[in-house]
Amino acid sequence: MGSLMSTLTDSNEDEQSAQGRHYTPLPDDVDVVRGYLTLWVPVELANVIIDEAQYWPKVHFGVRPPDDVPTCVFETGGPECSLVTPKLSELIGTTKFVRIKKVVFRTISHDQGFCSENNFPSKYLGSWTWFEAGIIREVEKTSVGEQPGTEEGLILTRVRDFMDAMDDTVGDGMKIALVANPSQTDSSTWHLQRNIRASREDAIHQIVWSDEVPDYAEEDEMKFIDSTGAGKGMGYVRCLQPSDRIVVIAKAKVK
Repeated sequence: MGSLMSTLTDSNEDEQSAQGRHYTPLPDDVDVVRGYLTLWVPVELANVIIDEAQYWPKVHFGVRPPDDVPTCVFETGGPECSLVTPKLSELIGTTKFVRIKKVVFRTISHDQGFCSENNFPSKYLGSWTWFEAGIIREVEKTSVGEQPGTEEGLILTRVRDFMDAMDDTVGDGMKIALVANPSQTDSSTWHLQRNIRASREDAIHQIVWSDEVPDYAEEDEMKFIDSTGAGKGMGYVRCLQPSDRIVVIAKAKVK
């Protein structure tokens, strides 16, 4: 699977362009507006108005492979860490407690370009190259560690390598861990997006997860993935804390 990977935005140029088109409030701006609103309405209603208007601080973070050379992912090589953000509080630029309301992932990638069977009813059904999203949290070193040789242990190894390359360090006496997926037993990641089956052309996918319960919440997870390629992201945003990092993992499987 070749991929040019980006989460939340494609590049710094995209961020600057987006900021030029749309005003993005700072955390202090939101506090000021909330203060004015509470002169006329209860604080609970003020918060509802702010959320309905999506008057939130918005930050962008993305990566490209070195020299724009696509990253190839193979089952034999294991999962590939495509992106790790800084701590969300550092990305947002505030020491205040904030609740994450929405995460928008944007990927540019493609499948291997061929398959032995290509008569599936959905363009995502039968694709065995995909992305998963996770949440990295710092915990005390004395807490239970990952099991060597497990999928989670391998992912954390790749995440540490990525963080080392970005000069991103953890606090003294701390280590990184994956937050458990509350909607899926024995999983520490969320399915993010499949590639279009047997396509050699880069495709852009945008996946939006929020802290609200989506209309498709009751749909069967696998049927939803087979038809849209995307995961439902249930519980992901609500699990996020200001000190967390967002991680995106690329995977491939021979089927």
